[in-house]
Amino acid sequence: MYSRKIFVKVFQHQRQEALFQGHADAFDYFGGVPKTIVYDNMKTAVKKVLEGTKREEQGYFIQFRSYYLFDAQFCAPAKGNEKGQVEKLVQTARAQFLVPVPQVSDLQVLNHYLLEQCDAYEETYVPKTKEQVGERFLQEKQQLLPIIGTHPCARKVRASVNSLSLVNFETNAYSVPTRYAGRKDAQINAYVNHIEINIDGNCVAKHERSYEKLQEIFEVDHYLDELERKPKYHPACAPSSKS
Repeated sequence: MYSRKIFVKVFQHQRQEALFQGHADAFDYFGGVPKTIVYDNMKTAVKKVLEGTKREEQGYFIQFRSYYLFDAQFCAPAKGNEKGQVEKLVQTARAQFLVPVPQVSDLQVLNHYLLEQCDAYEETYVPKTKEQVGERFLQEKQQLLPIIGTHPCARKVRASVNSLSLVNFETNAYSVPTRYAGRKDAQINAYVNHIEINIDGNCVAKHERSYEKLQEIFEVDHYLDELERKPKYHPACAPSSKS
């Protein structure tokens, strides 16, 4: 807040894994972790709004911020003015970085462009001072907490494995080795760009995450044991399969 240093990144959605990844990327960009971060009452962080400034936070959000050792401060409902500087920076980023609308091929290119704009923003003067954002940030950076490794930026979801050795997640299905077919105790770790499927505490499958709908995504290697036992078996017999 002292320097007005800004970090902007775009994701395909606002789910919890995007919240975590955005934090981790911002910490890397700043070279440290703020001691306190101010939020509105988004559901990815707040489970229930209690009396006054008290909040029942989402469990995985508590784990995330406890790992990085920062405190969360929540605004009163419908009181955006309590984080007015954040709201102002959102307006600034839209006006300066996204008007006219950048013509890009994908999110990766857009985020590279936004990072360049964040770097250039350091030459902006802090309001009511003769100091630039970059100059002030050199002072402010010394007050940040150190980054102690990286916490997994994943949303965790319980799931079952069906008879085709597929695990359903959102609108899609992802394969695991056939020996796990029928298991009811799988856990999906959903990252922004990939998913991991864990059983018995081990990662048994990892897939690039699809944001299309009604896809069946499998690895042929997951079905080799079944093919040895049943030569006529093939997961492609399932409709709309995608490798």
